[in-house]
Amino acid sequence: MSQGKEVWRLLRIELEAIAALRGCEPHQRLKGAGSFLQVEPRLHKEALFQIQEQMGIELPDSYAHFLTEFGNGFSSNNYQIGQILPLEEVLKYSVGNKTADFPHVIAWTPDIDDTSVQLQPGEPDKRNVEHWMDWYFDDFHLSGSLRIEDIGCGYFRQLVVSGPGRNQLWEDNRAADCGIVPTTWQGAIAEFSSYYENAVSRILKDLRGRA
Repeated sequence: MSQGKEVWRLLRIELEAIAALRGCEPHQRLKGAGSFLQVEPRLHKEALFQIQEQMGIELPDSYAHFLTEFGNGFSSNNYQIGQILPLEEVLKYSVGNKTADFPHVIAWTPDIDDTSVQLQPGEPDKRNVEHWMDWYFDDFHLSGSLRIEDIGCGYFRQLVVSGPGRNQLWEDNRAADCGIVPTTWQGAIAEFSSYYENAVSRILKDLRGRA
């Protein structure tokens, strides 16, 4: 068993123990001192394989282990977590060519009002606002990634599944004209395992205090 798979298995055991102490099921909402956690039932491996076939990609191991060992998504209100979407919704809402390489390696923040900056390759003339906005919100900019988390206020977190950045987390903040930027963790671009394992561990710690 891989280390990542074992971590999610142990976190699931801890979740079930806390739920049992409260006389409820693991998928019910659990409240802590400053957090709540509501975890979806785990995804069957057969369903995982079927959805991967529909997508035409193989998910990063860290994400697949999370889905099958811990839960098919969860929601919370703390540690910069919103709603981790069930894989069925990830399939529904993700856009762009999932098999193409993710196009970003640094924060992508074009500004229509800044005419002093040289146009990027493929970027239209900023004087044609409608054309420029179509380019800015084009699905191409999210190629090679999946929308896995609804952060709130029209912001979404993307998991890179294709290209050199595979397993990295990025944020689609275009709704606020803030572009597409990496999620950072400990001074680097966050990866799925380290970012969400830390968040869930801290939320469960809060829940233990009220178990």
